[in-house]
Amino acid sequence: MERLDNGRFQVRLPFKDNKEPLGESRTMASKRLWSLEKRFVKFPKQKTQYVDFMNEYLTMGHMTEVIHNNESECFYLPHHFVLKDNSSTTKLRVVFDGSAKTSLGLSLNNCLMVGPTVQHDLFSLLLKFRYKQVAIKADIAKMYRQFVVHPEDTNFQLIVEGFP
Repeated sequence: MERLDNGRFQVRLPFKDNKEPLGESRTMASKRLWSLEKRFVKFPKQKTQYVDFMNEYLTMGHMTEVIHNNESECFYLPHHFVLKDNSSTTKLRVVFDGSAKTSLGLSLNNCLMVGPTVQHDLFSLLLKFRYKQVAIKADIAKMYRQFVVHPEDTNFQLIVEGFP
């Protein structure tokens, strides 16, 4: 991990040592996008929220437009949305699916190492919360977007363009 001049951290994707070719993923991601576009015909309000979410990614610099050549290995992440009507902040959240299978039956998640669980179980958290007199809470909505993926690994987090 390296700290950049803008304060963000640059990280590499933790590929396994025996990195296998992933296979072709653009076709599957395009089909998922087409399915999502058909769904938006029925729910135009969700399309507006979805486009706003993606535009926020672009304007905040959490995503950049690239012209990709097909010579190098890459992975296209399919994406969809999850609605939470009872959420006070973000009712629509975009989910990127790293477990989607490619033409060879592998996924990006299959090729990455799995780290340990770093958060405590809910019971322990509740006990600790009751143990102290003061509790502090914070909004971490965009915390994970402060990590920048190393340029050599960005080909494994591509998305298919859509939504005019």
